[in-house]
Amino acid sequence: MTFSSDDLTSMKTFLEEKVTQKTENAIVVEKPIGYEVENGIRSWDRVVDLAEVFTPNWLVEEMLNSIPDKVIVPEARTLEPSCGNGNFLVEIVARKLQSIKISNESNEMCFQVFKCLTSTYGVDISESNVIEARSRLRDLVFGFLSKYKINSIDSKFNTAINYVLINNIVHADFLKNAESLEIIEFTFPKLFHVSQRIFTFLELLEINSESFVFPRPTKILPTVYYLDIK
Repeated sequence: MTFSSDDLTSMKTFLEEKVTQKTENAIVVEKPIGYEVENGIRSWDRVVDLAEVFTPNWLVEEMLNSIPDKVIVPEARTLEPSCGNGNFLVEIVARKLQSIKISNESNEMCFQVFKCLTSTYGVDISESNVIEARSRLRDLVFGFLSKYKINSIDSKFNTAINYVLINNIVHADFLKNAESLEIIEFTFPKLFHVSQRIFTFLELLEINSESFVFPRPTKILPTVYYLDIK
């Protein structure tokens, strides 16, 4: 099959219009600034001690662009085993936020944002990185809500967000201590309610595609209204 120059011009115009339309219709998510690390290196001591080299934002975006859009949705669980100060986590949550349904109802928006965080997990060997990653994600979601003028947020929402960040973004050596890590599975049996099951990472690792055994939680917490989570 061959194409004339007119055909190619028409195809190019069509694609450009689709990209423009997608951009115009996209939900705007402004990512926190001021966390960039020049050349990905804070210090050579940290490179030697922690093997720490941050992935640049342009490469993070390029790598995530290679993943199908349906993978990065609010309910899709993602784990970054060496999350640094959150470059991948911020981009992942930002993309999840872009897929939610914008609403004028504050509680509905907050609940959707809450779900985006509950499905996002990160581990890092550096405690300072973990603290910074949590801070960036907090700035991201509150900045997003503020942009859409969702300002009247119950103080319990702050507590709920902190609870998720503390439990999902954790300080640990993933290579040495992965088996002892606990992972909370958040599910939503009905609107504005959340259930929690706690697994050890070892239990999850032992389940493979050929196994018919479901992972066994070490603890199951009762379903609660999401703002009452603790």
